[in-house]
Amino acid sequence: MILRPGYVTKEQMEAVLGEKVLVNHAILEKLKDGEVARSPGMKYKHYAPKADVTILKGSFGAYRDYIAAHAGDGVWALCFDGEEAQLPVPAISYGKEGDGISEAHNLFTVLRELDRKGAKTVYARCPLSDGVSMAVYNRLIRAAAFRVVEV
Repeated sequence: MILRPGYVTKEQMEAVLGEKVLVNHAILEKLKDGEVARSPGMKYKHYAPKADVTILKGSFGAYRDYIAAHAGDGVWALCFDGEEAQLPVPAISYGKEGDGISEAHNLFTVLRELDRKGAKTVYARCPLSDGVSMAVYNRLIRAAAFRVVEV
């Protein structure tokens, strides 16, 4: 069972082991009240910038429209490469869409950069939740304190 996703993916483990590998629900969801964390980082808000982060799950167009409706002082977009100029607020990319390795490589750096730039509210594009992207989603959902909005 995977308790904390990382560079070695569930799919790679299954290929080597020749059997199904389980994923603990706490990787992608908040622990239930009274539930004991089985791995460091499962229970707490980690990796969060000072800003309030919300993950927006949906198409780029819906993401852009949601941000336009919620634009204001201190609002930033955490997006994928090439999307920055199309957004109505200051934006910073954390990697190529669908490329968990580039997203994982950049995520912590850009979260700290948002702190340096004084972001108050950050709307993040949602990464995939499989392969290496599962680790990115795991870290990002904790930075967002589990705030995810379907757009």
